[in-house]
Amino acid sequence: MKNRIISLATLILLPFGAMAAESSSYVIFNGSVTPMCGWEGQGIQAGVLGYDEEYTDIPAIAILVNNAGENKATLDYTSDTGILNSNGHLRIKLVPEHGPEYEEQNHNGTFEDVRAGELKFYAKMKKSKHHYPAGQHTVRSTFTVTCE
Repeated sequence: MKNRIISLATLILLPFGAMAAESSSYVIFNGSVTPMCGWEGQGIQAGVLGYDEEYTDIPAIAILVNNAGENKATLDYTSDTGILNSNGHLRIKLVPEHGPEYEEQNHNGTFEDVRAGELKFYAKMKKSKHHYPAGQHTVRSTFTVTCE
């Protein structure tokens, strides 16, 4: 049986301040998702990246819908922080509208049996924001829905 995939890409924009008191970081879904096997991403909203041990209260949100009657998908993802030697610092947590919260994972992982509905993605870097170099950096996470 052949698998087909769609990709749901996210961009996390990280304006870091070396010793700044405040830093705003955003998680943005690119929103350009080609429907395949009935799966489609809609309602894309930006979120805010957390640091250290804290996720923020503002997740990136996407609504995963299926127009072919399917209700569960496997969601694989890979991420690149764009910051030298820090890919392993990125943590991702998924809180779906339907079903239990998924455990935190590192920059590459799989969420299994994800149901259609609103998906809240929380992202954070493992260390405090002052640990990372100053400047703007882009983190890219590509989410792939596998269908049979």
